[in-house]
Amino acid sequence: MGLGYSKRPTPPPTRLRERIHEKPRLETRRELSYRILDSEEYLRLNGLTDILKDDEIEILEVPSTFPPENRPVIDATVGPLTKQQWDTNMPAAVAAVEEILHKEKGNVAIHAHSYRHQRALVANLSSQLKHRLIVHTAEDREEKLQEWMRSRGKVFVSVAFNEGQDWKYSICDAQILLKAPFADIGDRRVKRRLELGHRKWYLNQAMLEVIQAYGRAVRAEDDAARFYIVDGSCTELIRNTWEYIPDWFKAALPPSFKPSNLRSDETTQNSRSSKN
Repeated sequence: MGLGYSKRPTPPPTRLRERIHEKPRLETRRELSYRILDSEEYLRLNGLTDILKDDEIEILEVPSTFPPENRPVIDATVGPLTKQQWDTNMPAAVAAVEEILHKEKGNVAIHAHSYRHQRALVANLSSQLKHRLIVHTAEDREEKLQEWMRSRGKVFVSVAFNEGQDWKYSICDAQILLKAPFADIGDRRVKRRLELGHRKWYLNQAMLEVIQAYGRAVRAEDDAARFYIVDGSCTELIRNTWEYIPDWFKAALPPSFKPSNLRSDETTQNSRSSKN
């Protein structure tokens, strides 16, 4: 019996650095389009600070022109849905999803994070909602996606559809983030990074995945969709990465997700305004 072997780099591969050196610097300008939360960390982990000077790097942030009221993030959190607390809090999460689905009659996408979470949710949802569900496997992902996109009033219970999707207008009226998308600490690369002290990277990657999922719907200024968050772990995730979250995303968040000091400041300002 043969033994399989794979070699995967940690930190990231050097391809990004190689691309920069494909042509002399004076002849070309490399532009990398990618959502980054912490630009300093991104540059350092990819080795770009070793080969480029400060005046050779420019970070551009483009604000959103989509009105925040058209793309609200709605706090529907229950307890944390971590591996340790999943069994305890899953019934409340199912109840929260059911409440949302009874309210949202249009097309809804649920981001389940993994097939294990997807199966658990589907198995426990009320039979009254089963006729709306479109559930994919690893084998029929694209087929089920297209079926949902052509439908109306259906619920796409998805895994790993938080990037590269264009769910505009009536394709998607609401999204539900069931589970915070933390990287699997059982993955050797993730484990190694945490051993190297890259805790901030771990949190930022999860927050980036949340923002990417959020951006699948509302694709134009006159588009609108709600984004519900069920996993209580997201509250601390958002607060712990607050300084790196883009302002356009913060503008859509309710006060319950904001760090305590900002909530206190808003309470004080509102109190002063009411007195005036």
